[in-house]
Amino acid sequence: FAEVAGFVGSISSKHSTAKHGRHKTRTCRCNGADDPALRELERSSISALASAGGTPPPGFDAFHDLIWVDELARCGAGGVLWSVFFSFGISLPPVLAQGSQRLKEMCARPVISGEKVMSLAVSEPWAGSDVAGLRTTAELTPCGKYYKVNGEKKWITSGIKASFFTTAVRTAGAGIGGDSLLLISPDTPGVSVRRMKTQGWWSSNTAFITFDDVRVPVEDALIGEEGRGFLYIMHNFNHERFSLAAMAARYSRLCLGHAIAWARAASQDG
Repeated sequence: FAEVAGFVGSISSKHSTAKHGRHKTRTCRCNGADDPALRELERSSISALASAGGTPPPGFDAFHDLIWVDELARCGAGGVLWSVFFSFGISLPPVLAQGSQRLKEMCARPVISGEKVMSLAVSEPWAGSDVAGLRTTAELTPCGKYYKVNGEKKWITSGIKASFFTTAVRTAGAGIGGDSLLLISPDTPGVSVRRMKTQGWWSSNTAFITFDDVRVPVEDALIGEEGRGFLYIMHNFNHERFSLAAMAARYSRLCLGHAIAWARAASQDG
């Protein structure tokens, strides 16, 4: 525990004073590829399989994971954590768990090595993360070899820099049985990505994505089985919420600590 906390804490302290980019900036320097130590942290993440170039610590369990997130959160900047570590931590696992070997070879190694960025594209403008009510559609072409994707995704973390989107779409009727997951590249014709002007987390490169008659091959896009996307997403959300809870607890302690320090140092007149 002490070894994990010490290593992660040293990296967190090093980057805790990093300045965030302005709204008008399309990209941000907060990326694993910018720093060898950050890339090593990505490779040693719990999600980084050894078969895909990762170096996961032996015996790494949920308690180590809690320390990992807690120590990183000491930097006090959620946008940094999500842009460097957690965006791929919530977008790659469905591919590793359910994707074909073809999909894994396509994105796992470059993402785990820190060479490329990956984002989870679930939230939509009209309802946020209403997974059962997705409006982004993916219709099979008459030949059955392609999906034609139409719709919009909003608040997509690291979307500006992403090379892959794990995209939640509707491939069938209403409800949870109609959801599926597709791996889509932003370079595909019909995909447009623009920077969102968010109130905070400027370094997380939050994006608005539009899919306009985007054609993707079924073989290179479908993650797992068609119609089981809701199950995959709910399973994936478990660890994401765990990380958010750990971050919130640490940020609360940081806020309290700063408040106490300020109160003790402040002078009182009259």
